[in-house]
Amino acid sequence: MADSKTSVDEPLELAESIINTVREPLIVLDHDLRVVSANRSFYKVFKVNHEDTVGQLIYDIGNQQWDIPKLRELLETILPQKTTFDGYEVEHDFADIGRRIMLLNARQIQRVWGKERIILLAIEDITKHKRLENLLSESEERYRRLFETANDGILLLEKAEGKITHANPAITEMSGYSHDELIGKGVIDIGFPGDIGTIQEISQTLENDGILHYKDAPIQTKTGQVIYTDIYMVDKARLVQCNIRDITKRKQAEENLQRIKWMLSSQQEIPLAEDDVSKEPYVPLYGDLTKLNTSREILDTVGAETLKNIVYDFLDLLDTSVAVYERNGDYAIGIFSSTWCRLMDQASYRLCKTDDSSQALSCGKWLCHESCWNTGKQAIDTGKPLDVACEGGIRLYAVPIFASGERIGTINVGYGDPPTDVNKLSELVKKYGVDVKDLVECSNAYESRPPFIIELAKRRIRSAAHLIGEIVERKRAETERAEQHAMIEAIYRNAPLVMMVVNGDRRIQQINGFAAQFAGRPAEEMMGLRDGEALRCVHVMDDPQGCGFGEFCNNCIIRNTVLDTLEKGTSHLQVEASFDFSFANKTRTLTLLISTTPIIFRGENMALVTMMDISARKQSDQERENLQSQLLQSQKLESVGRLAGGVAHDFNNMLTIINGYAEMMTDVLSPTEPLYDNALQIHEAGKRSAVIVRKLLAFARKQVISPEVMNLNDNVASMLKMLQRVIGENIKFAWKPDQNLWLVKMDYSQLDQILANLMVNARDAIADVGQITIETKNIEFDEQYCNSHKGFVPGQFVMLTVSDSGCGMTKEVFDNLFEPFFTTKEIGKGSGLGLATVYGIVKQNNGFINVYSEPGQGTTFKIYLPRHAGEAAVLGSENQEQYRLGHGETILVLEDEILVLNLAKIMLEKLGYKVLAVNSVHEALALIKSRGGAIDMLLTDVIMPEMNGRDFTAQVNTLYPDIKTLFMSGYTADVIVRHGILEEGVRYIQKPFSIRDLAIKVREAIENE
Repeated sequence: MADSKTSVDEPLELAESIINTVREPLIVLDHDLRVVSANRSFYKVFKVNHEDTVGQLIYDIGNQQWDIPKLRELLETILPQKTTFDGYEVEHDFADIGRRIMLLNARQIQRVWGKERIILLAIEDITKHKRLENLLSESEERYRRLFETANDGILLLEKAEGKITHANPAITEMSGYSHDELIGKGVIDIGFPGDIGTIQEISQTLENDGILHYKDAPIQTKTGQVIYTDIYMVDKARLVQCNIRDITKRKQAEENLQRIKWMLSSQQEIPLAEDDVSKEPYVPLYGDLTKLNTSREILDTVGAETLKNIVYDFLDLLDTSVAVYERNGDYAIGIFSSTWCRLMDQASYRLCKTDDSSQALSCGKWLCHESCWNTGKQAIDTGKPLDVACEGGIRLYAVPIFASGERIGTINVGYGDPPTDVNKLSELVKKYGVDVKDLVECSNAYESRPPFIIELAKRRIRSAAHLIGEIVERKRAETERAEQHAMIEAIYRNAPLVMMVVNGDRRIQQINGFAAQFAGRPAEEMMGLRDGEALRCVHVMDDPQGCGFGEFCNNCIIRNTVLDTLEKGTSHLQVEASFDFSFANKTRTLTLLISTTPIIFRGENMALVTMMDISARKQSDQERENLQSQLLQSQKLESVGRLAGGVAHDFNNMLTIINGYAEMMTDVLSPTEPLYDNALQIHEAGKRSAVIVRKLLAFARKQVISPEVMNLNDNVASMLKMLQRVIGENIKFAWKPDQNLWLVKMDYSQLDQILANLMVNARDAIADVGQITIETKNIEFDEQYCNSHKGFVPGQFVMLTVSDSGCGMTKEVFDNLFEPFFTTKEIGKGSGLGLATVYGIVKQNNGFINVYSEPGQGTTFKIYLPRHAGEAAVLGSENQEQYRLGHGETILVLEDEILVLNLAKIMLEKLGYKVLAVNSVHEALALIKSRGGAIDMLLTDVIMPEMNGRDFTAQVNTLYPDIKTLFMSGYTADVIVRHGILEEGVRYIQKPFSIRDLAIKVREAIENE
């Protein structure tokens, strides 16, 4: 047991030793908030003893002095939730030790002996620290109030780069800069003297001396005003405090006193330049530097003599030197008055060791020039006056010259007393290589100027800079006005439109060159004429009274717009009108855009008349309209084509059913039966409907064709009897074929359609008797001919002409000639598709068509078909071919329309074939595979919902290449054709078809190798 007790007591003793070594008060509580232990510092600080503390509830310690509400909140509310809490501030009045501010750090931890947990409470007394913080805050607040309310300006500068970190209201009012504008700037940036030194130099001086004082320091405000100040700088640990006191009024009072003393002195008289006859002009040893001036804007604009008069206004006040620089550093003027300035300038020039002034200027050793120009350049760059120490021992004052808001140069003036200090004179002797006696003599000879004279001279310098800038600005404005006038004059003279100024009598007072060129006569000859006379209007050329008196003139747009402008001051813009003018004894009609504007010229109300010839543009607009019309026609064709395709696919399916069953009914019915005539009428109506659909497809160039090489003469000749029957006996028919006619390539049926439609129209155009002529001819067009004949295409063509002696066409009819469904015939006498069909066929065969017609003069259609190189095919006799029956061959029919499928099955079986009929691609493929390809021919629709017929047969031929194919369709949609032309080797039958057509096409497909 003894060992066990020892093992428990050892960590307890260690813990107590640690607690007692902590300097801050520390107390340990059990889970009931009773004191388990406290360190010596706790008893000492809070003046309680061990016996009255250990075992007590913490709130009862020291006669319940620790019953603190915030302590209860920490122990009973916060700590059970967080177990750890630091920096909990508690303020309490203790009876024994007074008011204390404490920071409590609490830890809730497991204890190794006794109960469930213990709480370790560390207490830091921060009462003194808080008091110091409050004192510091109060001190800072007092400093801030002093800083904000001080009459002197105060700036706080950071020591690294001398940037302003704080600025009080007094300095913002004094400098004109806002608080935000000051922060982050250096003191030089806000107008402090340039020789105040760097922040490093200032900091070093403050470290040695503790304070810096700049007396009578000039500061330039934001507005350019110069105020005089006393500046004190004090080291403030991390900052430099800069106090600025405005002494301008005191300075002015001192200067006024000096001014009075100067003015009362009888010895001081300032000579004026024009009165100083005793002073001989000084000529520098290097000559006149203005001869090297390449910029010359100030020099040439103001003039050398005027510049001298301007600068002498202030130079005599100072009796030193002046230089006026161009923007690039060239001298506009340079004058040295005092012997000091002359001596220093000559000495610095000799340092260049050259007699060439241009070389001396660029050598960098001409010290007086370098110092003066660098100061001037800085003034130009900053745009502000600059007051600095000169290399030659005196001071320089530089003022930038502005013109039109641009810095164009500077005036630099030397001023102030030459140095008398021995050390300074010694430095100048070494630097310039001059005799010290000469320097002393020149320094003593200079007559000092009081400050108010210097300030007066500076004001005059600034006025001189302003005056020079105004002269340059005025000259620039004059030059610009002259250039603008010259430009306006050039525009007026050379503008590419007729421009005239006319007076109240409409007679020309001014005229431009284009007007003379337009009229083809000298401008002098046109002066004093009226506009119509001047421009050679044909309506006034023979009128001795001139323009404005003829009947036409009363309605002349030029005359009326000009009169309205002259009488009412009304402007007219771009009034379009056409006129006849006489040029080189030829009359030309031109379209003009006329504008009139009232102006005052030579104090008189006049009118500016402009005219623009837009004849070519009008022609171009007309051509554009024609192209637009052709585009609309093309779009119309496309729309009709889509309509025809949609109609043909479904409508031809229905017509196949109607015509097929009607045909079979007429085959089985006796002509004597009552239903025979009905079936016959149905069949005829169906065939006529099929013809209408084919015409629509032909017009839209969607008709399926099989072109063959042919000689038009042979084919037309074979149709002559049929054509004669069409036109009747009262009309004379003439056939005029050309010999050695070139070949063309087209479908035989299309030629039939062209001739049939044109002959019917020609017949209908002849009221009683007349003549129709058909001609053929070889013809060739070149580029030149086509350029001058609208619609013609270069190349070799075979021309087919159909002309009649009928009634001809009006313009309205002519404009709508090829429109589908447009007809002049009575209702029921024509479909309006005849000529539309002709147009579509010609375009489908890459040809073109021209029509010539006048009312009462008949009509001529000329069709041009491209020449084809090849041999003509033998004329077919398909129309007379007798169809043959089948021999029991197996035909698979694929058609998605059930009624058409059933009809085709019946027709083929009637023709002697075995028929497999399906309406699904997948069913057809499965059937073919199940029979192992034992099928002789496929009769398939082209357009189907699942797969088109071309793709279906391609799949079948991949497996069974010997199966023949015959396509059928009411509309192929370019699946087996390209632009309506049947692809080579493809067999096709057009819906609706007769049993005879089907028989022929099936035999061709089966027997085709």
